[in-house]
Amino acid sequence: GFVGNRAAPAIVCLVRARDNTDARGRLSASMGAYGLWGAQVSSCTIALASDVTLPLLGLTPSVLRALSTQLRLVVHAAAHVSSALPYTALRTTNVGGSARVTALAVHAHVRLLHASTLAFIDPGHAESLDVKTSALSFRSGYAQSKYVAECVVNYARERHALDGLIFRPGVICGCSRTGASNEKDAVMMLLCGLVRSAVVSTGPHSPIPRHFNCIPVDTVSAAIVALGTAENDALNAVVYHMCAPRSLSLETLCDWLRAAGFKLEEVSADAFCRQVARDVTENHPWFSMKVQLSRPCTIGTLSTAPVMPVTRNAQPAISGCGRPSELTQQGLALAMRHLL
Repeated sequence: GFVGNRAAPAIVCLVRARDNTDARGRLSASMGAYGLWGAQVSSCTIALASDVTLPLLGLTPSVLRALSTQLRLVVHAAAHVSSALPYTALRTTNVGGSARVTALAVHAHVRLLHASTLAFIDPGHAESLDVKTSALSFRSGYAQSKYVAECVVNYARERHALDGLIFRPGVICGCSRTGASNEKDAVMMLLCGLVRSAVVSTGPHSPIPRHFNCIPVDTVSAAIVALGTAENDALNAVVYHMCAPRSLSLETLCDWLRAAGFKLEEVSADAFCRQVARDVTENHPWFSMKVQLSRPCTIGTLSTAPVMPVTRNAQPAISGCGRPSELTQQGLALAMRHLL
């Protein structure tokens, strides 16, 4: 995955593939797309064909036993990400897969670093395992599946003494050094669509969100590695929110895009929505969000800053990793050039 590609100098990568040769090919292609595959990485990486939805992770009993005796750390970043599919369609991968990876960490007696999400908690929620579930039925199927996956990890912590850390990222943007970005990320697609259509509406009735909390992927991965490899007595928490310390306004991002040489004409909300409805086709970055972007916000949007995610536990690692703690003007320009 996007984060997993940068998380650590992995020795063994479990890859969904036909066989080990195919697994290595898929791994090298994925990491190569982000500029991360080279001789050093290749020499210390083993790719195993696997499937988190299958018993024993799709491995033979002998291979799984060998892994259990050699592992020092397990990083679980595999997930089926979809904003449209229901919980039932995502449960097998996101819940069942998490249960199998958690079981591997329990049997190997090693720490598990579990990549979760902020999608199922309210803004301003503490970095805590105590999550209010009253609004869970209104969340996406993906958010629901990731909440249940967290429950699986927490159960293993309580009942089987699992040494597990949970990381809840928000919006992860491109690498601060290279701009390598996840082309499927909704925020990146939104920004690419602005550049492609060359129009924007920042008024109170615009259907575009007003604020964005974006943190570079290399910052997230470096912070996860720092926390995940720390000694237990150096850790003060189990849950860490991987977010930027502040949100950026839509106006700021548009100014940065213009400064990078991209044309963006300011239009009314009605004009913007008409252009979306008229021009957005299947190959446009906005196609999956066409319905939302073709309707003006009838009640208007607030210009005040949103409630910020709580990052008290994670902030020392984020600010101390030597990388930008938020999306920068240079980082946005690099990301757009990578994606476009």
